[in-house]
Amino acid sequence: MDVHFDADPYGAPTCLVFDNGSEAKNERISSLTSLGIEVSYCKSHHPHHKPFIERLNRALKEALETLPGCTRMDGKDGRRDPTALGDRLMSMEELERWIARFYYEDWANRPLDRLVRADFAEASDLGATPLARFLRMERDGAAMPMPPNLDDWRRVKFTSEKRTLARTTGITVESFHFRGQNLDRLINRFGETEVEVFVDPDDFRTVYVVNGEELVPLVNADVDEGTPVLSFSAAKAKEKAAKEVAKAAGSVIRERFRKDIFAASLEAPLRAAKRNSTSASKSVRNETKHLQAVEQARQRPLAAEAVADEASVTSDFSLEQFDALPIIDRRTGEAL
Repeated sequence: MDVHFDADPYGAPTCLVFDNGSEAKNERISSLTSLGIEVSYCKSHHPHHKPFIERLNRALKEALETLPGCTRMDGKDGRRDPTALGDRLMSMEELERWIARFYYEDWANRPLDRLVRADFAEASDLGATPLARFLRMERDGAAMPMPPNLDDWRRVKFTSEKRTLARTTGITVESFHFRGQNLDRLINRFGETEVEVFVDPDDFRTVYVVNGEELVPLVNADVDEGTPVLSFSAAKAKEKAAKEVAKAAGSVIRERFRKDIFAASLEAPLRAAKRNSTSASKSVRNETKHLQAVEQARQRPLAAEAVADEASVTSDFSLEQFDALPIIDRRTGEAL
């Protein structure tokens, strides 16, 4: 991130202070205590309960307010409209880089009143800047917090889900299949069943299956070493955009194909339905045979001469050539 810094700070914070809002009271926040981090809450809209961070936030805004896209001007938020003024808006990566550089290059080397005045009661100079204070504590052998175990940190940072482990598809999350060299070991250990999985919403390349105290990684089958680190939502958005582009590019040809196959289907001769002794009724089969006979007659019409001869025969037909039928008693069968 182009940060110039002489020290190498490490370790987890010993205490994190949050506002007393619902967004800071969830499972992930409460799990920080498993890393030895104290979680504390203060009242909302009471900046005097957390004065150090409020002063740091003000210094951050003062340092960055001249950057393009900033809405702050003359020490007041919302005084300018960067869009109306035609500013080149920064990307999120640019903004993150400026914030990181402020913390490590500006604030860490800035004399703080609370550190200067704390030395009034100290016999030795512990340092008036955050960086000097950190280096002095490290040099004097002060107890420094250790970094958390990586798997323990993943258990806190990532989201826990229940997913089915399958031999062919591995673990499926957001329609992505996660497999890899550890899949056979997990199948031998658990079989094809539901397991606990830790998912990083900001990295769609890997998920972690819980195997006791171990987190076993499985890799997205659609990525390789050069695949960028994308969140699941960003990966799905890119996938959707690619499909829309491809669909638009071939829509005319595909539509023409569908019309051609529809036209060809209308021209196909009528075929008899497949006989099904368990469900097809006799009337249906007879109707099918009749329709097939009509179609065959349409394809093989009689010659004109044959039709004419038949017409000449039937034109001489008359009922006068037949005798009257006898009248029979329907009860006795005797002629009347």
